[in-house]
Parts: sequence; structure tokens; C-alpha cells
Amino acid sequence: MSRPLRVIFSLALLIPAASSLLAGAQHAETARHAADEAAIKAAVDERWMGGRNPHDAHQFSSMFANDSDFTMSVDKAHPDKPTLRSFTFERFFKPSHPGEVTKTRFLRPDLAAVDIRWEMPGAVDNTGKPSPYRTGLANCIFIKSGGDWLVTLMHCAELTP
Repeated sequence: MSRPLRVIFSLALLIPAASSLLAGAQHAETARHAADEAAIKAAVDERWMGGRNPHDAHQFSSMFANDSDFTMSVDKAHPDKPTLRSFTFERFFKPSHPGEVTKTRFLRPDLAAVDIRWEMPGAVDNTGKPSPYRTGLANCIFIKSGGDWLVTLMHCAELTP
């Protein structure tokens, strides 16, 4: 057999094997992302919803990393957990109910961009007066730390009805 034919024959044998290995790696990554996506949704359900619905500031803020940033469209940024707890439950979030995770995009294995739709029936304004029904989107960056998914950055935007 000529050398060019041997090369072609060798490649014909190697390409399916390489494709099989690549498909296996992609399957493992997809399974890992599915497990991490489920863990992120569980954190949102247990901490965000589990904290906001009964107005438990400690439970809600437990989903944030200690050095997280949280910015709302209606007010200033809240750089630390005590400020976050005080602000959110003494004013805006007291009468609210959150929504759900609508999109998760993994930027790295330990970093994910997550969109969370929320709604606030019975919300109040800066002065404590009732305001109309509000709905919005929280864009979050979650980081995996010690096996736990925590919010390191959150920007909330109110959506028009």
C-alpha cells in the first residue's frame, strides 16, 4: 500500500474514534451543566423564594456571596449583606413575591449568568405608599464556591407592564 493510501486509511480509522471521544466529553459537560443548573434553580427556590415569600431577610440574603453587588433600578447599589437585608425587607420587598429562573448560561464551569423574572403585587414606593403592580428581571452572576452557587452580582430592572 502506498504511503498516501496508508495516511488516508489511518485517518479514516482515527476520525470516528476522535469523534466518539469528543461526543463523550460533550455529553459529560452537558450532564454537569444540567446538575449545576438544577442546583442554581434550587438555590433560587430555597433562598430567594424561600426568603422573600415569608419575608425572611436572612434566608434571602444567604444566596449572596459576602462581597456581592446588588443594584436595583429604583434606588442605589447595596454592597453588603446587612444593608441588603435591611433595605429589601424594610421597604421594597416586604409585600412582594418573586418569579422564576428563565435562563441560565454557563460562562465557565464555576460561573453562570442567570435571568430571574420577578413580580411585586402590592409594592410600595420610596415613601412607603402603595404603588402599582410591578414586574421585572434580575440579571445575576452566580459563582460556585465550595460546591454552593452564590450570587456575586445582581442587577434588577423593572419591566413595563
